[in-house]
Amino acid sequence: KLRETEEIARRRELALQELGLGGYGVRAKGLAIDRDTPHMVNLNEDPLMTECLVYYFPDGVTKIGRKDAENPQDICLAGIGISKEHCVVTNIGGVVTITPEECVKIFMNGEQITATTKLSQGDRVILGSNHIFRFQHPVEA
Repeated sequence: KLRETEEIARRRELALQELGLGGYGVRAKGLAIDRDTPHMVNLNEDPLMTECLVYYFPDGVTKIGRKDAENPQDICLAGIGISKEHCVVTNIGGVVTITPEECVKIFMNGEQITATTKLSQGDRVILGSNHIFRFQHPVEA
């Protein structure tokens, strides 16, 4: 029974890694509850799927990209239009910015961004073709 349970836990951890939600020890960004840290929540046309994923941006740099990137990414996404190293979100003293890598698709509030841009409470962010988020900044709310 113990071996079976360990195997189930191992498979679950691998599945979470593929979704970008776990497996990176202290660097994991997706499975905590913190009301004071800036974060993004997913948006979906299906209300039952909206706000199911939360990605936190603690002080410092958070790299977003695919799991097959040469450099480990803090948040791993998959799908059409997501580059291996897609963008970097930086939180310095509560000021949060997003910096796209070259030739990637990132839209903020309907406009494509190509340079470092400050994120504000309620901003809508689209990464690639399918990942839609709302930025939440508890200090600004």
